[in-house]
Amino acid sequence: MNIRYIFCLVALALLAFAACGPASTQPSLSPEDIYATAEVLAKTSIAQTSAAMYTATPSPTETPLPTETTTPAPPTETGTPTETPTSTGEPYLPTALNVTPHGPLGRINLVNETGKDITLVIYSSTYYNEYRFRNGFTIQVPLGDYAFYGYIGENRSFSGTIKISDTIHAWTLYFGKDKVKVITP
Repeated sequence: MNIRYIFCLVALALLAFAACGPASTQPSLSPEDIYATAEVLAKTSIAQTSAAMYTATPSPTETPLPTETTTPAPPTETGTPTETPTSTGEPYLPTALNVTPHGPLGRINLVNETGKDITLVIYSSTYYNEYRFRNGFTIQVPLGDYAFYGYIGENRSFSGTIKISDTIHAWTLYFGKDKVKVITP
């Protein structure tokens, strides 16, 4: 009985010491991981907001009824098919998904010195526009506060905000080899 008593005391002592041991350690996140997570969450939020933006729906129109037609006779001569070109112009012309601006307009000069294609989305609560370009040009937007984001080439992203406050001066979005900056008038 004495051995059982000692064995129980030792087992209880070990159990008590194990309960007082250090807590399990959780791996901590590095500042880079926290920054990357915040950046991804912000870009996801912007993309979801952009996807949910209101788009103007055209008013319904009357569809004309089909008219009776006769079937044309089959051709009697066989011609040689000619090759048609697949591209119809300059591949780097600016393209836009445009929501028509209303009210007084301010100007933004887009200056691209990267030599790469740029995709730019500029939007506010009442305006949304997307541009793809290689050469610089000027756009007009209603006065107000805007957020913008996009890509230089295929893998360098950028984002920021700009406030267009008058119709006389022009703001500049400068895309350089190592930076993107807003230049105010």
